[in-house]
Amino acid sequence: MSSIPKTNAPLSGSFINLPVVTDWQVLDSQAVIFGVPHGKPYIASAFPNNQSTAPTALRQASSRIVIDIEAIEADGDPHSPLAAISMADGGDIPLLADDLEQHYVEAEQAVRFAISRGILPVSIGGDDGITNPF
Repeated sequence: MSSIPKTNAPLSGSFINLPVVTDWQVLDSQAVIFGVPHGKPYIASAFPNNQSTAPTALRQASSRIVIDIEAIEADGDPHSPLAAISMADGGDIPLLADDLEQHYVEAEQAVRFAISRGILPVSIGGDDGITNPF
């Protein structure tokens, strides 16, 4: 089994007001949304638009975008609203010691962990490279 991801709680609120679960060992949902704020080849201080703030910005905007999860269809099925899917905000993958390579490894491990438990991983970022390791 994949190692248990270590994440930080979101800086400000959760994505669409979902419950926050940073202890993925107790994660019991059908989907987990988590932030991968940093990317290669740049860190926040070296890039002018600071993409590392994107997960926080997306979370802050999400409550204005998704007003009623009962009104959003899942997979185009009008009888299956988004509210029927159990979801959690899994926090953000931390950047430790400015080690971007390890940050990507941790993000990939989070995806593998979720998949191994039958949980749909949804990453928000950050860098456009977050889709590559998955």
